[in-house]
Amino acid sequence: MTSNLPVELSQLSTGLAAAIQNAPVGSAPFIKLDKSGDWVFGSDAHEVTDGLWAINPQSFTEGYIAWGAGELLGEEMVPMAGAPIALADLPAQPSSKNGWQKQVGLQMVALSGEFKGQQVLYKTSSKGGMTAIREMVAKVVNQINGGDADIVPVVSLDSSSYVHKEYGKIQVPILTVDHWTNMDGVSEDDAPEDEPEKAPTRRRRIAG
Repeated sequence: MTSNLPVELSQLSTGLAAAIQNAPVGSAPFIKLDKSGDWVFGSDAHEVTDGLWAINPQSFTEGYIAWGAGELLGEEMVPMAGAPIALADLPAQPSSKNGWQKQVGLQMVALSGEFKGQQVLYKTSSKGGMTAIREMVAKVVNQINGGDADIVPVVSLDSSSYVHKEYGKIQVPILTVDHWTNMDGVSEDDAPEDEPEKAPTRRRRIAG
């Protein structure tokens, strides 16, 4: 995935994106889509079954990660709106079976649901995860280029799955945009008070 964001987003995110990179949300836990198709976060694997999440459009990052035998050997990430990392500039990782792998990430906060107010980091090197984030970046860019002040996507965390001939069932993350808001409007009180409580998120399954 190459950086091809327009100058508008680069200008918009100059300062804050750098700040996020230098101090990424303190101790915010990581969120992931597990092998069962459930979104979970933190060391206790809290399962997300409801609620809406606001994605910080200035937190999109990209880079590379290298794993050993269950051990993180290296990770280099930079804001998408800046200069990308050159793979040739990274040190060799002879202990890593797959070497450096492309990775993208973002930051989001729960605006409603059981975990309202919770901040999380989502990083992924999977094909499905990278596609989901790439599509979200494209939607944000469209909002910016259209002159819309609401550039913060508020999403539900969904998933689908398909059957791979070699690896079996593969879970695919889906970030479904519920509505858009602006940077000033993002807080744990962003969701309207009279909004009816949403039913737990249902995962969409795609037969392979």
